Amino acid sequence: MENLQPIFHEYQLYPHSITLVKSVWRVETDRGTFAIKKVDTSSDHLNFIFQTLSYLKRSGLNAVTPFVLARGGRPYIPFEDGFVYLTPWVEGRSGKDLIEELEWIPDAFAQLGRMHKLSIGKHTDQMELLHKEGVRLQESWNQRIDRLHEFRDIVSKRLYPSPIDVVFMANIDQLMEMSIQAAGRLEEWLRSAQEQEEIRLAFCHGRLNPDHIILGDQLSFINFDRANLDFPARDLSYLIRFLAARMGSGAMVEDWLNRYINENPLSNDEIEILNISLQFPALLVQFLERYYTQQLKGKWTELTLTRRFEKMIDEQNLLTHF
Repeated sequence: MENLQPIFHEYQLYPHSITLVKSVWRVETDRGTFAIKKVDTSSDHLNFIFQTLSYLKRSGLNAVTPFVLARGGRPYIPFEDGFVYLTPWVEGRSGKDLIEELEWIPDAFAQLGRMHKLSIGKHTDQMELLHKEGVRLQESWNQRIDRLHEFRDIVSKRLYPSPIDVVFMANIDQLMEMSIQAAGRLEEWLRSAQEQEEIRLAFCHGRLNPDHIILGDQLSFINFDRANLDFPARDLSYLIRFLAARMGSGAMVEDWLNRYINENPLSNDEIEILNISLQFPALLVQFLERYYTQQLKGKWTELTLTRRFEKMIDEQNLLTHF
């Protein structure tokens, strides 16, 4: 994205300064400061995001920032092998800076609840997609359970187990039990959901974490490139896991969830799929896969990896029993 002049022409911008911030261009102009982002997604998906964000903003949700229209009223423009869109630049703290200041978390869950509440609807045309996604998730979880069996067999044959091997073998029965229980609960939940004629889906960010939250004059959600209609549990489980991993036993998961529910009450089925999502130790299995396939070799010391593994076990126990 070196030649930005065609973009400036389409948006009638006359920049004073241009700065690359991660994957976004920060452009200062007489009209204000804007963010330009290139995405490799379909025009249909961008239209969906644009229309939903615009509706949410009109409905009073200030935590989202709609696209700025280009010439001809276009919400995005073709550029190179994808598209670009423009939004007002949101100034404030984000990412690691937010992790160090936890006062924003209750408001983030409340704003997420408002976003889901405004966008939630009953759908009959998504049942086939629900079935496909459910089968895909079941297969993924079953594969990871098989991987746990494989790792146990590998470690049991070692004459000189590593520190992680020792921790793994001390906790494998518990990991297997929670994994198998979560997979069984998912199968029952999907069977029950398929018997219904319609499901409730909301506009979900898809990867909501502090890297995509900005705290300035108010709290804002950004980077909706992976947004889609989904169960509210998608955003909730993602954000809860991310925060719990940084806070450990200090995580106030129940308080966070209550702030969300005050804005968007969840049905028993929606709470159940959230609990199921949090019960399956997906991040633990991913860590073990990377460790036993040597992907972590040389990156950290064995002691550092062992401490991280032990902390992840504590985090998973917190999420399973919150």
